[in-house]
Amino acid sequence: MQPEHRSRELGLAVAALVCGTLAACQSAPPPAPAGTPAFVAPMSPASGQQGAAPSAAAPSAAAPQGNASGSAMRPPARSATPGPMTGTYNGLITLASGSDGSCGSQDLITLQLRNGTFDYVLNQPQVPYQPQRAFHVTINPDGTFRTDQGGAFMRGVVRGGHMHGDIVGDACGYAFDADLAGTW
Repeated sequence: MQPEHRSRELGLAVAALVCGTLAACQSAPPPAPAGTPAFVAPMSPASGQQGAAPSAAAPSAAAPQGNASGSAMRPPARSATPGPMTGTYNGLITLASGSDGSCGSQDLITLQLRNGTFDYVLNQPQVPYQPQRAFHVTINPDGTFRTDQGGAFMRGVVRGGHMHGDIVGDACGYAFDADLAGTW
């Protein structure tokens, strides 16, 4: 093979590799904002241990790749702001731990935020000594929240008009997702 031909093939291979890399950068989802859990595994009320979470690769700390003009190629940034701190969030609450028969499996949830706070009452008729747990929640400036009430807790995050979290009571644990002015 002649040197000019080999050089041309090498150039085409490098160009294909660069194009493939840039295309992959363009199609990759943006990393989660710093401090945002990609998945919050419900905790088992019986053991207090956090459940197995799907593994998520940490965002690469490598410097951004440049394009032919030298400018940085970055995926679109997600909003790191928590979103509206006043409004109605509607969604679903789903059983994560406990018995379907006594805990139920799924229900609607409505959370009314006012100035970064909300109240939620977890009904747990299967627990005679504590039939209700009342949570008063204050959302942190970064959108995260956690409140404890006895042995029960409620935690989660608000981002861009979406709320996700866990509620762990005395006998049952739940995961919930709700959207600002969401409909069922």
